[in-house]
Amino acid sequence: MDILAYYPIYMPISLYTGGIEDNQRNGWGRQVFKTGDIYEGNWEHDKPSGKGKLTLTDGSYYEGTFNEFGISEGIFRHKLGASFEGLFKYDRFMKGKFRFRDGEFFIGSWKLNKELNVRYLVSGTLYCNDGNTIEFKGRVTRSGHCEV
Repeated sequence: MDILAYYPIYMPISLYTGGIEDNQRNGWGRQVFKTGDIYEGNWEHDKPSGKGKLTLTDGSYYEGTFNEFGISEGIFRHKLGASFEGLFKYDRFMKGKFRFRDGEFFIGSWKLNKELNVRYLVSGTLYCNDGNTIEFKGRVTRSGHCEV
């Protein structure tokens, strides 16, 4: 086992500063990617693992728990104000609360998402700003704020 060392690693595509063990990122570290995205948090065997935050160049960010599949539980805040808090799989949200920037929100389960503006709700409830709620079951795509 190597002694844990803290020093920057310079690579042509990114910059890492943090813990190194057996020539791999381990412990707390900060990775600045070539794209400008930044991951700060725990590393294990050269991969983000445990608590961390991934900040994207546009200002959006994920914060929570990371595993071998990406973020597993936490919050994603989009630069325009929408957010999702809950469980993720392969960096896609699966179950939790999606809040639109107008304040309306879904609580439920998703099967697929490809872009922030497209939602495939498997089941859940839409909570409207006017106090109404709408229950969903089956494959639903939200196309308008509480307009059904």
